[in-house]
This record gives sequence, C-alpha cells and structure tokens, in this order.
Amino acid sequence: MIGFGVKIKRWNAGIPLPVWVVFANVFDIKPPEKTVGTTDMTDYSSPSKYREHEATLKDGGEYVISLNWDDTAENAYDILDADFEAGSKSVYEIVFPDTGNTAFDFLALVTKVGTVTPLDNKMTAEFTFKVIRKPIKIHGTAPVLSGVIAAGGTLAVKTYDYQISAYDGTKWSKVSNQISETLVDASGNYSVNLSWTYSGAVTKYRIWRTGDSVFDGYYDLITTSLLTLTDDGSLTFELTDSEIF
Repeated sequence: MIGFGVKIKRWNAGIPLPVWVVFANVFDIKPPEKTVGTTDMTDYSSPSKYREHEATLKDGGEYVISLNWDDTAENAYDILDADFEAGSKSVYEIVFPDTGNTAFDFLALVTKVGTVTPLDNKMTAEFTFKVIRKPIKIHGTAPVLSGVIAAGGTLAVKTYDYQISAYDGTKWSKVSNQISETLVDASGNYSVNLSWTYSGAVTKYRIWRTGDSVFDGYYDLITTSLLTLTDDGSLTFELTDSEIF
C-alpha cells in the first residue's frame, strides 16, 4: 500500500458536533513515534553487570505535515497558524487509505509554523504538532443513528442534534450520521427516542448532543447489547475533556 489518499482533518470547534474539516494541499505527513521513558534500576547485583531499566511515562510524539502554499481564505495555513497563536489544543485526525479507513485521532498543540520559499520551486508550509495524551485508534464502520420525538419527558423546546460512536474496549468506531429533532410544543412534556444499528463489538456508546446549536456535551451508555436510548431530560451530558474529540 502507498500513502496516496491519506487525509488529515481538524475538528471544527465552531460546529458543536464532531464535524471534520479536511485540509487541502497536503503532500507529506510524518506520523509520530511513541516513546516511553525509563529509569535506571541498576544495583550491585544486576545480572552479568548489565544495567536494568523500568518503564516510566509515555509520550505521544510529534506529527509533522507539509502542504503546498495556498493564499485562499480559510486555508489550512490560516487555521493552523491561528491555533498556534492562540496556544489552543485541538483535535486532529489522520485517515489511512486502507479498506477499513483506519484513523488516529489525537489532541495536539501546534508548536512550529514555517514556510519554504525556493527560487525555482513551489512554496510550501510546514507544521509540527505536539501530541497530548494517548492517540486514539479509530477503525471499522460507524453506527447508523435514527430518532423520533415521543410524549413524556422534560426536554425544553429546542432543536436537538445527536451523533454516536461505539467503543470496544480498545478503539472507537467512526462517528455516526447526525440526526436532528425539533421540539415545538411549549408544554415541554416530550423526549427523543434514539435508536441505532451497529455490527461491531462494543462495551459502551458515546452520544453527543446540542440544543439550538449549543453543545450540551456527551453521554456514555455502558452496554454490550442495548441499541436504544431515551433522552427525556434526565440524562447528564458531560462537558469535561473526553478521551475522544
């Protein structure tokens, strides 16, 4: 397999649900090398006088991407340079061109921004990302999500958007389709019944929700068999940092 077709994406934090923006003009990606630190545990009786070591903390490494210079509005350079200037952490995704579209999601800081301006060749830009925490491997198919408004519940009158992803204990599935349900009855006595199909192994599902385009957070459903969830206003959606997105 060759690298042609690899994509790098960024989660658009301005869109509450996980919508990925694909960077154009990328021609080279250098994935990171994960490393683990060691501490010297050698003592007077170490076998054969060889040093002994124990593993300490792990490091996710660095990504480096190169792209052809493009001065159009909202191009990759402007987006990544803004991340650099803000010192903000963002979520990125590298997608491989294999049959399963294997992907790695990672939280990162942009730590280097540079350009190359040769006399007789194309201008390019290069960015370095410092990976924060553990990169998450994404593989397999996505759940297919659907929903219907139902009587009973305490949801406020809003337009609710949902997406879902499955976790099998080691890796996440791709994110599902996005669905939208609009509650218009001012009585507020309504809920949204969610249901989905998914063929892979699972230990939990993660559901994201927005209300009138304001991100409410995510809810984890711990299950190996359930394929339904009723959002009746009693669920607690978390806004803390999650290990994915």
